[in-house]
This record gives sequence, C-alpha cells and structure tokens, in this order.
Amino acid sequence: MPIFELEGYSKKTKRKRIRSYRVANTDEAIERACADDLIVDTSTIRRVYPVKHTFTKVVGVTKKNANNSDRQKIIARCRMGQALGVQHEATNQYSRHAVMVGTERGEQLGYLPDDVAFDVVREMHEGCAHLCYIAGIGLVERSDEGDQVYGVALLLIMAGDPQTGTAIVRNYVQTELSSEPVTSFVLKQLRD
Repeated sequence: MPIFELEGYSKKTKRKRIRSYRVANTDEAIERACADDLIVDTSTIRRVYPVKHTFTKVVGVTKKNANNSDRQKIIARCRMGQALGVQHEATNQYSRHAVMVGTERGEQLGYLPDDVAFDVVREMHEGCAHLCYIAGIGLVERSDEGDQVYGVALLLIMAGDPQTGTAIVRNYVQTELSSEPVTSFVLKQLRD
C-alpha cells in the first residue's frame, strides 16, 4: 500500500504538522488526517515512494559453488558498481532466510549475512524490489599459502513500493548517497 504525506495545522495548537499515512489513496489520507485533528492543506499531498539502503558484505566468499566454480575467481572478474542479483533460497540447508548474491550471468559470489538476509526476505515477500551493487572489492586476508582472499562490500537499495520507478531511485541515490564512491557507477545503470 502506498504512503501519502501531507501538511496541515493542528486544530488544538494551530502549529504546522507533517504527517504520513499508509493508505490506498489521497482521499483516505485526508480522512485519516482529519481524524487526527488536522486542518489539511490539500495542495501539499504527495505520494512518497519509500527507498532505503544499507551497506553490507558478502559472506562465504572463500567457498566453492555447487558446480565447483571458485567464488574467488568470480570476484576477481567483478568491478565496483557492478549490478548483482539477490535471490532467496528458501530450501537452503543452513538457513531458511539465506539470500544468494550472484552476477547477472548467474555466478554465485556468496550470501548476504543472516541479519541482513532476514529483513531482505521479509521485504521480498511484501513485494519490495532490491537493487544490489558492488560498493568495493578488497583484500581481506592472506591464507597460509600466501593466496589473496577477496571480500566484497555491497550497496543494497530497497524500493518499498512495486510502483517505485527508476527516476525515484536515481533521485534517492543522488541525494542520499552523493558522497559514496559507488554512486557514479550506480547512476550510470539507473537510466530511464
């Protein structure tokens, strides 16, 4: 259900208030605001498209995939800003909230950490879309043999309404993530 935001004045205090309501349409938003004792300025009503983001990492990057492909070799071919896919693996033997992270070609890099995956799975079931980008690739440790072990940092963007368009997400990225190095790469991919 969409979120509508509006401005009004409290009948009691005469102070300006901004309220948000998760309702089906503007009429319901006005009705709820009036029930909250607000005098509504109808010219201020707007639909809000909730977008949020988080930075996280990919876990399990040193494991082999089911097809015996090497996740470290796959990561070595990746680049900052690359779009990735996330997919819930409900039948995963280790966690029913497992969310696989993979390239657009279907090559698995690993999984989202459990605490992040739990929220992502809930949001997916609510119809939210998730955009995932590589925010960075770095050397996390060296094994005893001197091999390089790479880790992957992710930018995960959640669009809370299935009707949220690319322009809304792009605007969010430009305003909320303007200081992040990955932003320019993401914006190139978010063209209308």
